[in-house]
Amino acid sequence: MKKRGKRLSSRPLGSVVPGYREAMRWRLGSLLLLFLWLIPSGSVAQSIELRNSDLRQEVDMMGGDMERSSGAIQNTQNKAEILKWGFGDINFNVCRVQYDKKQELAEGVKNWAFYEKQVTTMREIRAINPDILFFATLRSDYDGYGNDNNLPDWICNYNTKAIEVEKYGVFLADYVEYMEQQGVPIAMMSVAKEWTTFVNATVSAGVITKLKSELDARGVAMPLISDQGFWSTAQGNKYLDDVASLGTEDLYWSFCNHNYGTSDHSLWHGINAKALALGKVLYNDESSHGGGGPTSGVERPITTPIAAYVERCHMYEAGVKGEIFFEIWSRGLNNETRPIYCPWGGTGRKMRA
Repeated sequence: MKKRGKRLSSRPLGSVVPGYREAMRWRLGSLLLLFLWLIPSGSVAQSIELRNSDLRQEVDMMGGDMERSSGAIQNTQNKAEILKWGFGDINFNVCRVQYDKKQELAEGVKNWAFYEKQVTTMREIRAINPDILFFATLRSDYDGYGNDNNLPDWICNYNTKAIEVEKYGVFLADYVEYMEQQGVPIAMMSVAKEWTTFVNATVSAGVITKLKSELDARGVAMPLISDQGFWSTAQGNKYLDDVASLGTEDLYWSFCNHNYGTSDHSLWHGINAKALALGKVLYNDESSHGGGGPTSGVERPITTPIAAYVERCHMYEAGVKGEIFFEIWSRGLNNETRPIYCPWGGTGRKMRA
């Protein structure tokens, strides 16, 4: 028997942020101009007609990510300037933030001080852009770039991959409630990130159900659920197939995916079609700006950001509804270049991307 969950709001972000649809039309028109400029002269007629009122595709999420870098910016010499570059000069409507196992490594021992710098940065961004919406995802680097548990051991048995579903739901509810109390409510959330081998569609359904019941009991607003920040379209396709088999699609507002590990941009079409078949839309929660890499502040070749925007053509052609640009400023590792590059404790500067 298929399990049916209570339907979450499917309200588009364009209805949440005033003027955002107009801004997105302008941005898509700008992308069109960029790619026409890149085409060699003589290959096509060099004339452009933009019909601003003829809406063919609505992009309702355009965001910046600071999941791993919200604390590092507090140590920079020009923090206010960097924040303005990131969320004032650019009309982002979403900012990605983290929740982390260090919130409660020992069961019952809360460590809210862990989020102090992130909360400070979130408040400062909100002062610049009062309409910003925060999208929370799991800090999953512990396993992704090492061999450690992404969740507290009392929630997840790393050896057997067993998840204490009820405890995980309460853990997330504690986080959502805390952020609301700090004046930076979480509008959207993924139940995990890139970790479907542990948090599969069956586990997620239980966690979301428990999270909602906990927040309802506490009188705290339930975030919109967009799962799961899939590392690849292959990972995402399997998860969406499992959601369809379980019949739990009504627990989700949307789905989100990155597309690492392949240069086959056509894969966006398949996974977007699967999301649409479930009555949901798809976002890219970690898109490339083409300006990152271990270059210690040296610009990447211009072909790198061009390639990132070529992928965007395929992504939006497939029908993806929006994106969050990955790490728009440095996270404190001096060798990592980002669109805003800043060595640890130094002064940030804008790069080409």
